[in-house]
Amino acid sequence: MKSLFSLFLLTFLSVTSVFSQESNEKIQLIGSLNLGSTGIGGELKLPIKRHTVKLGYNYLPLSYSTDFTMGLALKVDAEGSFKKINCTYEYQLFEKKEWFKVQAGISYLTSANSTVSLTPTQTVSAGIVSLNADEIGNITVSSDSKGIAPYVGLGLGRTVPKKKFNVGFDLGVNYINAPKVTSIGTKLLSDNEQIGLSLTEKLKTYRWLPVMQLSINYLIEFKKKSSKQ
Repeated sequence: MKSLFSLFLLTFLSVTSVFSQESNEKIQLIGSLNLGSTGIGGELKLPIKRHTVKLGYNYLPLSYSTDFTMGLALKVDAEGSFKKINCTYEYQLFEKKEWFKVQAGISYLTSANSTVSLTPTQTVSAGIVSLNADEIGNITVSSDSKGIAPYVGLGLGRTVPKKKFNVGFDLGVNYINAPKVTSIGTKLLSDNEQIGLSLTEKLKTYRWLPVMQLSINYLIEFKKKSSKQ
């Protein structure tokens, strides 16, 4: 995780160094707080004319519990986490339309997993035999799709705030790894590994992860040091 983040940071700083040679007297950086479909996060942006390089991180915790009836009363417990590092290049497509940009980049999903546990909460009777919830057992289904995820999208709103703050919006998709699903059952519900194999097969085409993100941007400016002749 640390080495991967270091690689993304090194890439960002390398491009920053190249881009900064094109700037005039000031170097502008933009810090952003993000909220959207991939959770909360932060981003550092370097704009140079119509180009922008962005390095960011997003985190989305998942936790849910409910009771559900499907012929049998069940307790459903779900949890998971979604974490990704982003390195994105953004280009202002039209010179006079500062609010419209196209984006392309690469993300790394350091965590993209979920676990759902189904536990019976009622006694089941079959003839003279009755089984309580503890005797039946439960089924736990887990999925994972972490790894490299290319990104394409659109950026809406000015990259550089006219004053200190502004708001922007990103709309795009990540192409993620096909989810790998496993299922484990206990007691009378054991030997249900086929559920995981079946779900893996059915979900292999679900590769597009929508990204909708609102950002609050803050402008930071540095004066560029003049080189002596």
